[in-house]
Parts: sequence; structure tokens; C-alpha cells
Amino acid sequence: MAALESPISSSSSFSSTTSSPNAAATPLESLDLSFNRLRNLECIGKFLKRPDCNLKELLIGYQNLWQPNHNGTNIDVSEIAIALTTNKQLTTLKLPRNELGDFDASLFAVALSENSTLETLDLRENDIRNNGVIALAEAATISKGPGQMHLRGNPFGRPASLALLEAVSKNRHLRYLWDNGRDEDEAINSQIRYQMALNLGGRKLLLEVDRHPLGLWPLVLEKQTRLVGRKGTDETHPRPDRTSAGMHNTDVLYYFLKSSPTTFFSSRAERKGTYGGVFR
Repeated sequence: MAALESPISSSSSFSSTTSSPNAAATPLESLDLSFNRLRNLECIGKFLKRPDCNLKELLIGYQNLWQPNHNGTNIDVSEIAIALTTNKQLTTLKLPRNELGDFDASLFAVALSENSTLETLDLRENDIRNNGVIALAEAATISKGPGQMHLRGNPFGRPASLALLEAVSKNRHLRYLWDNGRDEDEAINSQIRYQMALNLGGRKLLLEVDRHPLGLWPLVLEKQTRLVGRKGTDETHPRPDRTSAGMHNTDVLYYFLKSSPTTFFSSRAERKGTYGGVFR
């Protein structure tokens, strides 16, 4: 882990850096430690707590390939979760396929309640069940982040899916949310995708309607139409479902009109009885 040390950690490196301006090290912003045999991540947690840590992206996936499964002694992410409560630089954290469980998820739930800078949390293909996912969903409901949360491949069921639906319905910042993919929960999952598409279409602007000009709304609808119609992959961005969820731009328009009709119809236009100019 010597590579994680700051260039000013010793007097010799400090003198060489100051003596030659061209020798200054580039800040480490992305670190990928996937496909290793890591277990104790205490040093990584300490690094994330450092005031001079500029890391934006951390990937530590697939550590369980060479470790015994379900023995409770696999990768320990507690120090990383603790570091997230104070770290304001990291925006992407990916920990897929590490045999993480409900306890690990609860640690990240606590971190999310205090962290507003993490944008992507990838916990797919672990062993997180209902309790862990519900804890994450409850934290995401009140948190300003992350905007993306990947939980596909974890063995959670209907109670956790309902908690995720509530989270994506209340948190306008949650734009990408991977469900459990279970056929028996498809009715809930389709509603999750519907609410996700509303967030993508600009629902967050509704709650700040007084701060945005009326002419912005046609652009919001145009953006929503493009997002719903595009082709995407599950690994990059899940595609909002426009068949089972019935998501069309007219649905978003109806949502806008129902939630805040004055967004489109100003009081002055209403007094005059003319609305034609509003939609031009």
C-alpha cells in the first residue's frame, strides 16, 4: 500500500518535490483493486480519511473468487463505510461480488445518511437480503445521494422492493436504481422504473418551480422523451420500461399538470382566459 502514501509523507520526497516543480505527483483520482485477495481494508479506509485524499473512484470487486463463501470472514468494508461519513471527494464506490451481507449494507446505510457527495454505489451480486436493502432504501429516501444504486443479483424480495419503490418515489436525486429482477416482483419493479423515469425526466425541477423559467419545461419533456426511447444496457444505465410501466412523455406531462398546474398556466394567463402562448 506504499503507493497510497502522499508524496509529502517523508522529508526526502518532500525536498525532491519542492526542489523540482516538474516532479510534483498527479493526485490519485481512480483506484481499481478488483480481482485480488483482499480482506482487511483498514489501510484503504485510512487513506479515504486523509484530508489530502483526492480519490474520486474506488473499485474493489470480485474478491470472493479465491476465498471461501459464506464463512463470515471475507472482505471487511467497515473502515470504508466509516470513512464515507467524512470523505467529501469520493463519488463512485463499486464493491460487486464480495459476499457482503446485511451488516455491511447497514454500515453503508449509516454512511449515506451523512454523505452527500457519493453519486454511485455498486453492491451488485453480493449476499444482501431484505434487512440490508431496506436499510439502504431508508437511507436513500432522506439522502441527497447517491444518484445511482446497483443492487441487482442480491437475494432480496418483496419487502425490500417496496422499500426501494418508496425511496425512488421520494428521492428526486435517485435516477438509476437496479431492482432484484425477480419475475414475482415485476409489478413493483415496473413502478420503480416508472418513478425512476420521472426523476430522469425532471421531477426534481417541480419542487423548485419558482427558481426555473416557464420556458424550461418543454426542454424537460424533450429530455424525458429521449431518455425513455434510448437503448441502454443494464450495466451502464437501466432503461426505463415504457411497456409494463406505461411510461410515455404524456404521463410525465400529466404528472406535471397534476402536481403543479401553475407551472404551465400563470395566474395572468388565467385571468385573460388565454393559454395558447404558454405552450409555444
